[in-house]
Amino acid sequence: MIRHSVPRPEAEKRQLQVKGIYPSIDYMHNHYQGKVTLETLSEIAGFTPTSYSREFKRLKGTSPIDYLNGLRIAHAKNMLLEKKHSVKEVSAASGFGNEFYFSRMFKKHVGISPTMYRNRKDIRVAAVSCLRFHEILQSLGMNPVYAANCHQTKTMNEEEHRELLGKHLNRIRETEPELIIADHYHLPYKNQLSRIAPTHILDYCMDWRTVNRRLAELIGREKEAAHHMRLLERRLREAKEILSRRFGNQTVTIMRVVHKLIRIQGAGQHPTNELIYSELGLKPGFCVPSNLMNVEFSPDKYPNLGTDHLWVQNHFYDPEDEVVYRSIQASAEWHSMKAVRSGNVRYIGNWFGMSWSTTGRMRIIDELLNM
Repeated sequence: MIRHSVPRPEAEKRQLQVKGIYPSIDYMHNHYQGKVTLETLSEIAGFTPTSYSREFKRLKGTSPIDYLNGLRIAHAKNMLLEKKHSVKEVSAASGFGNEFYFSRMFKKHVGISPTMYRNRKDIRVAAVSCLRFHEILQSLGMNPVYAANCHQTKTMNEEEHRELLGKHLNRIRETEPELIIADHYHLPYKNQLSRIAPTHILDYCMDWRTVNRRLAELIGREKEAAHHMRLLERRLREAKEILSRRFGNQTVTIMRVVHKLIRIQGAGQHPTNELIYSELGLKPGFCVPSNLMNVEFSPDKYPNLGTDHLWVQNHFYDPEDEVVYRSIQASAEWHSMKAVRSGNVRYIGNWFGMSWSTTGRMRIIDELLNM
């Protein structure tokens, strides 16, 4: 009797392939301090090197070499914080054969050099960002020597921006920071900043928790960050119950005037939106876009917002924006809105900046509870 083999279903094949990756990961964890080659790893997993790299990235989201370097960097960080070993000794003990290669890889993964990482709690830091990094650093217990926002706004001409940038660069230089931490908006000025002090640009990220964790690691305040996160979570639970009873199914819309346009905040994609609508559970007005950060309207063509409560940022980056807002307030359309007629217009601070830090989010919650 001739037996014919039945082809395995694709899902089963994929499962077996994935299972083959795990022994290679175990090997990395047990041997990262020595020489580990891609050929060895792929042989353990039962793949060719090319197929192994592809399947590994599909499973872990990173390449085998980057994963291995991550293990080595984690070990190096622990050794550096012991402050008993030289950088050369840490490099060798972590599986990096070359001290200079180790320093380069460490800075790539962590954002600062091994030497600076060892002394990170005591370094002088300047914060250069649109996302109020200085407030995040302060919430973690570090006061930056200087804080600046060098980004060119839409209403700023080239000459005004050059003057602003030059002023901030001079002030940063005078304060003599040992490290400059900047957001992605300041990437165009990295060379100028790097001539003053080592500069780390955080990758673009709209997740405020991730940004806080990244900054905490750079300055050695991971425990403080975790503690503040726990306090905030508890405060959120308490506030959500109170606000749920107070607002029920009434709707809330957040508005501000920016660049002479009416901006209605969406329900996601920004720390403020997520705090109000997701974490605190307030109901968005019908003009609040569910899948956008915000939507903008011309002052002469904005819709009736049809919301029970309207919260307006009483903070204007440009004097002309305040003029636009005052003209809106004088219009018949404004006075026809439900929130205006019922006296439910409230003015709020710069929640859009405050919402990036745990302390700022606490202040927003306090404002809400005191409305």
